[in-house]
Amino acid sequence: MKQSRETKDAAATHIWNIEINEEIMSKNFAKQILDVVDKHKSRCNLVNLVTALHRIAKSSDGYNAVDDPRFQNLIRTIHMLCIDGSAVKDPYALVSTLWSLAKLQLLDLQMIKALSEEVLA
Repeated sequence: MKQSRETKDAAATHIWNIEINEEIMSKNFAKQILDVVDKHKSRCNLVNLVTALHRIAKSSDGYNAVDDPRFQNLIRTIHMLCIDGSAVKDPYALVSTLWSLAKLQLLDLQMIKALSEEVLA
């Protein structure tokens, strides 16, 4: 049976996102994680971005990353994906994002509001 182009593209994207997640998971420091996200930013999906945020929060230098413009862009992108409904079907992404914000002691009321609205959607 011949696959449609859309099916092939979806499978390729899925494999690509798994590879990005594996690369993110192989890094131990926030700067390294941000380097991976920056390198693959056009192909990262919500899971990749939340995994990166979670790994940064767990890293020993996570607090230092908060002022990095790439970290701010990561937070902004996750926030936008929460607002556009991309996170509705992924409760893990919502919980992991909230945990990461708490771990990094970031009080981002707009993000918390967006996450809450996704949970209630």
